[in-house]
Amino acid sequence: MFNFQDATAPSLAAEKMAKKYKTKGYVMDFSLRSLEYEIDKIIYAIEHYQGIESEEILKAECSAYFGVTLCRVYDMNCIGQYFDGTTRTGVNYYSYIIEKNGYQFHPAGIFEYRIPGYYQNYGLFYRYLHFRHYERGNRRFVQPGILATLASL
Repeated sequence: MFNFQDATAPSLAAEKMAKKYKTKGYVMDFSLRSLEYEIDKIIYAIEHYQGIESEEILKAECSAYFGVTLCRVYDMNCIGQYFDGTTRTGVNYYSYIIEKNGYQFHPAGIFEYRIPGYYQNYGLFYRYLHFRHYERGNRRFVQPGILATLASL
C-alpha cells in the first residue's frame, strides 16, 4: 500500500466540501439523499468548470464526500490514501479505497473520467447509485447499482 507522508484524511476533505457547498444552498448532510440529489446538482453547475485544475479539485472533493458518506451509512472503512491537491504530492484521489467484509470500492470511479462532459448528462450520478447498465452483444441488461451491492454486505 502507498505510504506517502502527506496524505490527507478524506473525512476532513469531505467536511470541507460539505461546508463549502452548504453556504451555496446545497444539502450536504452525509446522507444517501445528499448523494442522490446534491452531487448531480453540484457537478451539473457550469460554474465549476474553470479549467483542468478546478475539475481535478472537484473530482477529489466529490470522491471524498462520496466515500465518507458511504463509510458513515454502511459502516465501511477507509483503507486507501487520499491526496486532495493541497500537498506537494498533488491531487491523487485514485488511491482512496473503502472496504467492508472484503469488498473494496473506489469512490473516484465515477468521477475520474466523467466530470468534463458531465453537464450534458444530468442525473448520471443518481442513476449510477441505483442502476448498472451493460451490454452483451445486441442485448442490454440493467442490474442494481452500487447502493444495492453495499446494502447486501
